[in-house]
Amino acid sequence: EAAWPRVKDPAEALAAQAARYIRDNHGRSLSVEQVAAQVNLSSRHLARIFRRVLKQSPSGYLLHVRMEQAAQLLLDPLLPVKEIAKRVGCSDVRYFTTLFRRHFGVPPARFRSRGGTRFGDPKSPRGSVFSDGRVER
Repeated sequence: EAAWPRVKDPAEALAAQAARYIRDNHGRSLSVEQVAAQVNLSSRHLARIFRRVLKQSPSGYLLHVRMEQAAQLLLDPLLPVKEIAKRVGCSDVRYFTTLFRRHFGVPPARFRSRGGTRFGDPKSPRGSVFSDGRVER
């Protein structure tokens, strides 16, 4: 495994750690306070760091992760939309459908029927945090 350069900005390291926690736990009920506690920050401080490093809020990043995971799960035609909603942390399938449509521009069923083709640009973050902790802007 190649060694990655160390993150020089402590805020980037904290954002990467929090983003990793969000990715690892996106399928359960998750609050900004819980994420902040994982990196020993207040929720306000975490929000400031996220906005500075990733150009979005922690809750916006969580939604992005959930919708991207949902899009991947929709590629399985045998998996019901209700189950996909549950797996990405949405207990209400109608609310999930609304969120998905806002994110991708089409409802989940249409996204699936067209083979996962996206219509319109998803509201993706301007910065990405990779699994190894690197931050790309």
